[in-house]
Amino acid sequence: MPAEKEKLKGEYTGRWNARFTIKLINGNSKRIYKRGFKSKKEALEYEKNMILDNSLGSNIQFRKIVDKYLEYKKMRVKESSFLNLTSIFKNITFFDNFILSEITPKIISDFQNELIKTYKPSTVKIININLRMLFTWCVRYRNLSNNPFDMVERLKIETSKKINIITVDEFNQIVEQVNNEDMKLMFKLLFWTGLRIGEARALKIDDIDFENKTISVTKNYTKLHGKESLTSPKTKRSNRIIRIDDKLVEDIKEYLDKALYIIDDDFIFRHQKTSYTAKFKKIVLKVLKKDLRIHDLRHSHASFLINNGVDILLISQRLGHSNIAMTLNVYSHLYPSKENEAIELINKLKGV
Repeated sequence: MPAEKEKLKGEYTGRWNARFTIKLINGNSKRIYKRGFKSKKEALEYEKNMILDNSLGSNIQFRKIVDKYLEYKKMRVKESSFLNLTSIFKNITFFDNFILSEITPKIISDFQNELIKTYKPSTVKIININLRMLFTWCVRYRNLSNNPFDMVERLKIETSKKINIITVDEFNQIVEQVNNEDMKLMFKLLFWTGLRIGEARALKIDDIDFENKTISVTKNYTKLHGKESLTSPKTKRSNRIIRIDDKLVEDIKEYLDKALYIIDDDFIFRHQKTSYTAKFKKIVLKVLKKDLRIHDLRHSHASFLINNGVDILLISQRLGHSNIAMTLNVYSHLYPSKENEAIELINKLKGV
């Protein structure tokens, strides 16, 4: 029964359902049922496309399978993540002349060799991860018999663990050179809270709880389709409330008292991201003779907390990382070795 009128509580709804069976590559059958089509023609068209897609299975061009994959991911990730994913696959043209099922471990290995010649290690890693995920999806949903990545030796990609940080004294030297109050408060906020600049720029006055001395991070400025857009935070755990110190509370109050152009429901900061990043880079180069990014203020905040013995879970939550593993992956090298402490303990137990 390929198409049937939809019934709800014994009455026709005016819509159509599609009900059919497809044959899987392993010989099993799978029953498909989808409801809510506006017309019989639409239901039959859905059936036709599903059967055609299934008959092609893994005998489909790589570029077409990428389109199918992106269509699948679009409904499951944030728009900014989807645009990044689209950009990644747009630049992967190596496989465009291949049928999916023809892509062997040898071909994957050749592709990886080309990647290493062309891109920096961090980019190679990102492309490799996303391509592997695509093939895993194909095994699950497109009848691909196996993932060719599983039979390729994993790339040993050495990505730099070095992050740039500044001390409290160095930071104070920087802010002393900033005359613009908006810029000065932005730099202070990033250094003493570890916020991402997109999160800081999205703050409104009512996000600051002056009584409880907290900031609610519920929004983020990011670039979509070439334009800045206000979106939800980067991850679920990026949506958070963080405590701020007394001096920063006073700095924010003082700034708002002077900034008469800011009304109650307005954004706190007025400049574009590029204005902040350019100003910060220029002053740091002048004062410290260092080439730093504004994001390094976030790293410096994390480093300050680590060096003062703050628990890793609290740091992870404060930074809005999706999990502790991410925090450790970025900052583990900043933790001092505990091996000497362990040896001292053993010596003490042995009476040495």
